[in-house]
Amino acid sequence: MKTKENTLIRMSALAEKADIAWSTLKFYIEQDLLVFEEKTKGGFRMFDEKKAMGILTRIKKLKEKRRTIAEIKEVIGA
Repeated sequence: MKTKENTLIRMSALAEKADIAWSTLKFYIEQDLLVFEEKTKGGFRMFDEKKAMGILTRIKKLKEKRRTIAEIKEVIGA
Protein backbone atom coordinates (compact mmCIF):
# COMPACT_ATOMS: atom_id res chain seq x y z
CA MET A 1 0.00 0.00 0.00
CA LYS A 2 1.34 3.45 -0.87
CA THR A 3 0.51 7.02 0.00
CA LYS A 4 1.46 9.80 -2.40
CA GLU A 5 5.19 9.34 -1.78
CA ASN A 6 5.55 6.77 0.97
CA THR A 7 5.03 3.07 1.34
CA LEU A 8 2.81 1.86 4.16
CA ILE A 9 3.67 -1.47 5.76
CA ARG A 10 2.03 -3.65 8.37
CA MET A 11 3.35 -3.91 11.89
CA SER A 12 4.60 -7.47 11.37
CA ALA A 13 6.57 -6.46 8.27
CA LEU A 14 8.03 -3.47 10.11
CA ALA A 15 9.12 -5.68 13.03
CA GLU A 16 10.81 -8.07 10.61
CA LYS A 17 12.51 -5.31 8.62
CA ALA A 18 13.74 -3.54 11.78
CA ASP A 19 14.74 -6.87 13.34
CA ILE A 20 12.82 -6.24 16.56
CA ALA A 21 10.07 -8.13 18.32
CA TRP A 22 6.44 -7.38 17.56
CA SER A 23 5.91 -6.86 21.31
CA THR A 24 8.65 -4.20 21.31
CA LEU A 25 6.83 -2.30 18.55
CA LYS A 26 3.62 -2.55 20.56
CA PHE A 27 5.44 -1.13 23.59
CA TYR A 28 6.81 1.78 21.52
CA ILE A 29 3.27 2.53 20.31
CA GLU A 30 1.95 2.44 23.87
CA GLN A 31 4.74 4.82 24.93
CA ASP A 32 3.90 7.19 22.03
CA LEU A 33 7.36 6.73 20.53
CA LEU A 34 5.93 5.30 17.32
CA VAL A 35 2.67 6.29 15.65
CA PHE A 36 0.91 4.32 12.94
CA GLU A 37 -0.53 6.16 9.94
CA GLU A 38 -3.79 4.27 9.65
CA LYS A 39 -5.62 1.15 10.71
CA THR A 40 -7.17 -1.11 8.08
CA LYS A 41 -10.71 -2.45 8.24
CA GLY A 42 -9.17 -5.72 9.37
CA GLY A 43 -7.44 -3.96 12.27
CA PHE A 44 -3.91 -3.97 10.89
CA ARG A 45 -1.77 -1.00 11.91
CA MET A 46 -0.06 0.54 8.89
CA PHE A 47 3.17 2.51 9.22
CA ASP A 48 4.98 4.89 6.90
CA GLU A 49 7.98 2.65 6.23
CA LYS A 50 10.62 5.36 5.85
CA LYS A 51 9.43 7.40 8.83
CA ALA A 52 9.05 4.39 11.13
CA MET A 53 12.44 2.94 10.21
CA GLY A 54 14.05 6.32 10.92
CA ILE A 55 12.45 6.48 14.36
CA LEU A 56 13.36 2.88 15.16
CA THR A 57 16.97 3.49 14.13
CA ARG A 58 17.14 6.49 16.46
CA ILE A 59 15.59 4.50 19.30
CA LYS A 60 18.11 1.67 18.82
CA LYS A 61 21.03 4.12 18.90
CA LEU A 62 19.71 5.81 22.03
CA LYS A 63 19.15 2.43 23.72
CA GLU A 64 22.75 1.50 22.89
CA LYS A 65 23.75 4.64 24.81
CA ARG A 66 21.66 3.31 27.73
CA ARG A 67 19.05 6.08 27.55
CA THR A 68 15.79 5.64 29.44
CA ILE A 69 12.40 5.66 27.73
CA ALA A 70 11.77 9.13 29.19
CA GLU A 71 15.06 10.39 27.71
CA ILE A 72 14.28 8.78 24.36
CA LYS A 73 10.85 10.45 24.32
CA GLU A 74 12.50 13.80 24.97
CA VAL A 75 15.03 13.37 22.17
CA ILE A 76 12.46 12.11 19.66
CA GLY A 77 9.91 14.70 20.68
CA ALA A 78 7.20 12.24 21.63
